[in-house]
Amino acid sequence: MASEVGILAEQAIDWIEIYFGWLLDAIREFLGWGADSIGDFLLGIDPAWFLLLVFIISILITKRLILPILVVIGFYFIQWMGYWQSAMITLDMVLVSTVIAVAIGIR
Repeated sequence: MASEVGILAEQAIDWIEIYFGWLLDAIREFLGWGADSIGDFLLGIDPAWFLLLVFIISILITKRLILPILVVIGFYFIQWMGYWQSAMITLDMVLVSTVIAVAIGIR
């Protein structure tokens, strides 16, 4: 037996899908394309090149040496333990989520 709140929630979701389904599909396609593009890049780049890129970017941002070295060591351990693909997928989701949050926050 369903509760009244559950029934109302289902009706609201159905209404949104009927009248705004085209917009939700467009948003899903756009975000999916962005996430797939970033994910393909992160999974396609060699880990050694990625570590070098992260090291250079970290030095440019922090202007110090210890933090970039620790970041590279952390990513190296991730690669050494065999979690590189999972880490890149997670990084992909974090980057896309950050861009969306910043875009919403700027508006």
